[in-house]
Amino acid sequence: MSSTARHAIAHPPQQDPTPRTLSTYESMGIDVAQLKDLIVQDYVSIYKLVHALAHEYGFTPFFFLPPTLALGHKPLTPEEQGMKQAAENDVALSTLATAVYHTLEREASHYQNLYSLVHIFDCYEALLWIDTGHVTPIGNQMIAERMLDIMQRRSSDEKSSTIFSGCQVPS
Repeated sequence: MSSTARHAIAHPPQQDPTPRTLSTYESMGIDVAQLKDLIVQDYVSIYKLVHALAHEYGFTPFFFLPPTLALGHKPLTPEEQGMKQAAENDVALSTLATAVYHTLEREASHYQNLYSLVHIFDCYEALLWIDTGHVTPIGNQMIAERMLDIMQRRSSDEKSSTIFSGCQVPS
């Protein structure tokens, strides 16, 4: 092998990276309302499928819309405010996620055992969010306790609301 070939292999020519354009539903010309409706329709289809399985096999399914940093009314710490602002910079995703959540929250009352936990942290002031979709162990404990409370109440045939405020701070 010639020294030129060895040099070319060891030191390939550097090229400017090709800039990539992010494809979103907006850049593809898809209307946010149409996409939101399709996502909600897909979620409801899964809900109905699981309920059919539950009826066939004798179990009670529960569906929970998890909290998200972008929604709810939690007093945000400076760190959480920064995460929320960064997430809102992706306007297409933020708009779509908000539309999907709001629609599912509105529809929750039509579906047995579909609950929104979006407002679970509304009365908790300390840092809970690690990023826009993940919380600290304390946040996970609050979510788990609320889910257990909902399931226990439903098991005792007590009618409960589909949207829960988060004003029970763990001890």
